[in-house]
Amino acid sequence: MSTATGTDETMDRLFPKPPRKVILRSTYVMFDAEDFSIPNPYLLKENIVKAINKEGYRGHIDINGYFGAVF
Repeated sequence: MSTATGTDETMDRLFPKPPRKVILRSTYVMFDAEDFSIPNPYLLKENIVKAINKEGYRGHIDINGYFGAVF
């Protein structure tokens, strides 16, 4: 589907299509989960990876979460 500007961008993309030179760059994801539980961390990771890949990025993905201080 083309827009009026002649690009191939559609409304189902969160960000513009990445330029070719950044497609293989590493992506670092950090989230704060201190105040809620994550029932299935593997499913969360899978969803994050799918979303990043959907946006066109194919580089290494590093995902880290903060779950509160350890006393």
